[in-house]
Amino acid sequence: MITKTGLTSTPTGGAAFALACGTLAAVLLLLLAEFPTQVHAQTGSTDATLSSVTVDGVPVPGFVANRVRSDYGVASGVSQVTVAATTTHRVASWAITRPADADSRTDGHQVDLTAGRNVVRIEVTAEEGNTKAHWLRVNRGVDKEFGWKAGDDFDTLIAAGNGLPTGIWSDGTTMWVSDWEDTHMYAYDLDSGLRDKTREFDLKNGSPFGIWSDGETIWVVDNPDNRVYAYALSGGGRQKSRDIALHPDNRNPTGIWSDGETMWVGDHVDEHIYAYTLSGGARDDNREFGLHPLNYKVDGLWSNGTTMWVSDRQDDHIYAYTLSNGERDTEREFNTLLGAHNKNAVALWSDGKTMWVSDYHQDKIFSYNVGAGEDGGFAAVPTAPRSVAVESGGAGDLDVSWETPSRNGGSDITGYKVQWKQATGSWYTPADVSEATTTGTSHTITGLSPETEYTVRVIATSSVGDGPASAGAKGSAPQNTPATG
Repeated sequence: MITKTGLTSTPTGGAAFALACGTLAAVLLLLLAEFPTQVHAQTGSTDATLSSVTVDGVPVPGFVANRVRSDYGVASGVSQVTVAATTTHRVASWAITRPADADSRTDGHQVDLTAGRNVVRIEVTAEEGNTKAHWLRVNRGVDKEFGWKAGDDFDTLIAAGNGLPTGIWSDGTTMWVSDWEDTHMYAYDLDSGLRDKTREFDLKNGSPFGIWSDGETIWVVDNPDNRVYAYALSGGGRQKSRDIALHPDNRNPTGIWSDGETMWVGDHVDEHIYAYTLSGGARDDNREFGLHPLNYKVDGLWSNGTTMWVSDRQDDHIYAYTLSNGERDTEREFNTLLGAHNKNAVALWSDGKTMWVSDYHQDKIFSYNVGAGEDGGFAAVPTAPRSVAVESGGAGDLDVSWETPSRNGGSDITGYKVQWKQATGSWYTPADVSEATTTGTSHTITGLSPETEYTVRVIATSSVGDGPASAGAKGSAPQNTPATG
């Protein structure tokens, strides 16, 4: 029924509903005209990324999801591997498009390896149909003189953000790595290459380059500052009294190495190796030497105490010199870097069996055989003893124990030096330090002041010389002999 009030009529029932719907539609049309919008049809995912890549079931440690390149190294004896991947999106799929499956009868995609770099192309297809290629470089070692080992490479720097590695040094367990554009000291397990954040610390100098440590202090070159900064290796506390101010001629310092008495310093624009006393930092030009004219872009230094190896970023070459007189020793030089695509060699460190070489532009540390193949090597000092422990013994005594170094440098360990000082003393003040020698892996220190805290460290010795000191361990000798039973 329709009633009229003045000029307005009010519909009821079905007519009212129809009118309301019509009015609502008109309003919506007006709104759409005033505020135009785009209507998208619902589509599938376009995610064509990988969440992981494995080689023989082992996750590639340096894999980063948002990068399309990763490396994985294997020893020279590995001739075939199985490569697999996992997509980030559950509906996406992956396939290896190169090389072809070497054994279709076996589960998974088998890749035959030749010595050196082997490139695997993994193509991911998203739910929406778009594709993206990921590249895995499986690097197989070369068992020849100074050949690329590959299996001992550090491929984990990318994941850590350690993009410009300019200095490396190891105590045989941990590899510390400086970065040209990062005021941070990175640390990695030497055997696995995995990052160890517990041993990292921040730096106070802005452009770190070469590094070297005696096991207690770690020295870090700062190229613009023309200075070598000193930090405690454990924790990174500044040790300003151990800094070395470099000579004005040594104005572009790069790599460093020391035998515990002299610090040798390279220079990026000078065909010369400078020398300074480690204690005091005075220049010692009697121990300096000039370099071959082609070796004019010095970056990294490392020595076994007899030979000094010098990297050159512009030459894809590691030169060798006799440390005592600076004469070139071509028989000990590395000419194999280009074959490993190690085109920007910078920092060096070796345990006598393997030479590790950082690459300035590849976020990577390469590894090479030292001498004639994987069973070769040259004599080097042993690395630091491990797991030093100190316990209270009898009255005024401390019982010290440790594990043998992880690497002996190619020569048998002939003994150990056990050194101790009061916790308030300095390792660099001879009067503060006492020492005993032993051939075993334990020693009892006697005659100490009771209830006084001491710091103890251990040094391994071989026919080549003394290795770096272990990390210090602390303990206090008791006033009386502890009760037993």
